[in-house]
Amino acid sequence: MSLLPPQRPMDLERTLGLTALSNASLSVNQTTKTVAFPCGSVVTEYSPKKNRQLRFYTCTQSISCVVFGTLTAANGGATNSSAKTLLAIGQRGSKSALDVWECDSSGTQANSTGSTLLFSGKGHHRFGIACAAFSS
Repeated sequence: MSLLPPQRPMDLERTLGLTALSNASLSVNQTTKTVAFPCGSVVTEYSPKKNRQLRFYTCTQSISCVVFGTLTAANGGATNSSAKTLLAIGQRGSKSALDVWECDSSGTQANSTGSTLLFSGKGHHRFGIACAAFSS
């Protein structure tokens, strides 16, 4: 007989502080003017305009770099409404990953109700990812 209460998923409400090791650890979304920064193994998307944390992206290891990028439609006639905002998160440590998320304006917990994980390059990097960038 177990005396522990049943487990249920937890939602992160806010993070305190940041663990930015270099300028590659901070990124600004040029469209929405939000800032992404690491806090341990969580990336927080913060809106200075609203003065609140909007979304959280959880990872398995410590974060070394974050970068926003924009993906436009391949037809060349893309408008801002068809452009998608991406967030790449590089991790440090043994067999680290590079995760690419599609940012969404709905939801607060990226892993459960908001954004979509598009790519996870787990184990492709031996010692960590120092910096990442999107090409245009």
